[in-house]
Amino acid sequence: MPSLPIAAVVAWNLDTIPLLVRPGKPLALVEIKSAREVREEHAAGMRGFLDDFPGAEFFLLSQDPRPQRLGRIQALPWDQGILAI
Repeated sequence: MPSLPIAAVVAWNLDTIPLLVRPGKPLALVEIKSAREVREEHAAGMRGFLDDFPGAEFFLLSQDPRPQRLGRIQALPWDQGILAI
């Protein structure tokens, strides 16, 4: 059985964005949206954490089939995002 890349959920902020510890990788902050098409405004809550976690990776998972970059935020289809995390 392959090892899981996520060690633990260690904190949640008021916007319910989990901070994940991944052995051997940078911290990951993940937000899940039900949107079928991701737009810039979907990343507004996550942008508030960019300065607080300069070395972290940011993932915005949704039903949008088109991967895209929103600055430091990786917007990915949910199934691709799970594998990337």
